Amino acid sequence: MKAALLGFGLLGVAHIASAQSLLPIGEMSPVNYERDASRGTDTLFTFGFNTTPGLVNVAVGGGTGYFFGTGSLPLTQFAQEFELIDGPANVDGIVFFFAVQVAGSGDPASKVKARLYSLGASGTISTGTGPRPNTVLREVDMPITSIITTDFTGVSFAPVWFAGSFAAGYSLEGIVSGDSLNLAVTEDGYVESLDRSWLQLNGASWISTLAATTDPADPTSGFNTDFAIGVVLTPSAVSVGESAWLNGMQLDILGGNPTTDGFSVRYAVRDAADMRLSVIDGMGRKLVDQTMGKQSGEHTLDINTQNWAAGTYFVNVFANGRPITKRVVVQ
Repeated sequence: MKAALLGFGLLGVAHIASAQSLLPIGEMSPVNYERDASRGTDTLFTFGFNTTPGLVNVAVGGGTGYFFGTGSLPLTQFAQEFELIDGPANVDGIVFFFAVQVAGSGDPASKVKARLYSLGASGTISTGTGPRPNTVLREVDMPITSIITTDFTGVSFAPVWFAGSFAAGYSLEGIVSGDSLNLAVTEDGYVESLDRSWLQLNGASWISTLAATTDPADPTSGFNTDFAIGVVLTPSAVSVGESAWLNGMQLDILGGNPTTDGFSVRYAVRDAADMRLSVIDGMGRKLVDQTMGKQSGEHTLDINTQNWAAGTYFVNVFANGRPITKRVVVQ
């Protein structure tokens, strides 16, 4: 059975057992993922957001869900792979959606390290081997006490220019015994492509989540998922009318950001694609899910926020399943 992953047991070299679990999601300090006001319309490239039930199958406050985290198997790093198909871009931040955080040690030095990676060398994937997270290009400490489950946890750093593929994730190497952290993921099968989420074992070998959870005796047993990790691109990049594109799209938020009553989503689609819009809140709950059908060119949709709670929201536009995301603050 493929279900939620909590504790890990090793079956052979490349198979991590999965087990169904009830996940009590702890109520943490209500600190929002916030950038300064000038960064409000940053473009995000996100995985872990493209799933029909919502961001992730996690019930905030208690219930069942999907996540990867600390357990009996020595997993030391988690990473999500990204591919820029429309040309190069700067990356200057990472956002994470963590489902569970426990700071039981009381040690202020306990931390994880957010990391931005180039791809290289060879890791194990479901079809053999492929480039995996390699050189660490940026690293930012995240104290375990600063990580929340009621919103996104984000870090920023000096920009890195990428053309092609790269990865973003975090290392557990600095976490202290008694503390634990679990990363939310999509439901099984809700992925943009195979073998894009990565695990590092024992501080050495890298293996994709799909390969790690596939029993050699049952090729269909693998857990095919993306991690709820996003990267922040250059401020105001990929706006309608600019030269840059992300996944064949450009996206603007009009009408004020922060907003109180509503905003407009203006997007451009370079080549005809099946289009969908979703808006999720800082707890991963989906407030808007609209299918627009096949489109190309420029379009605008109005979103009414009068009945929304104050907080951070993420506007996601998908072209054939590939995302572009921008952040909106409702006051």
